[in-house]
Amino acid sequence: MLKSELSELCTRLAPAPEFKLDQIAEQHGISILRTPPYHPELQPIETCWAVLKNHMADNCDFTMAGLRKRLPEAFAKVTTSTCKAIISKVFEQEERYWAEDEKLDEIYSENAEEEYLGKDAFESQGDEFYLEAV
Repeated sequence: MLKSELSELCTRLAPAPEFKLDQIAEQHGISILRTPPYHPELQPIETCWAVLKNHMADNCDFTMAGLRKRLPEAFAKVTTSTCKAIISKVFEQEERYWAEDEKLDEIYSENAEEEYLGKDAFESQGDEFYLEAV
């Protein structure tokens, strides 16, 4: 079974989770995009937080007064252009993942076809291998 077929089967059989937030957003014509967990490279907010944390670490004096003074400066570093650049990088990473996924699907598809036809990887390349009894 190919990955796309398995995904389609899971989509058909698994009940979709329902969230109150989704219902409210849908009523107002808004669709919510959810990104996969544990992939910070696909989470723009993670990079925004990194900008803040780096600024705070570079300008830390280890006092609460210093923290309160520098925190607005750190938030000011996350500008509209910064966010656009971060989101652009996320889109680029997403495209790389899609391209890699398509390549893997092709490889799995070729292997599945070879297994179905009764060929192994060595025969399809035309190489001959012999095993000698010891």
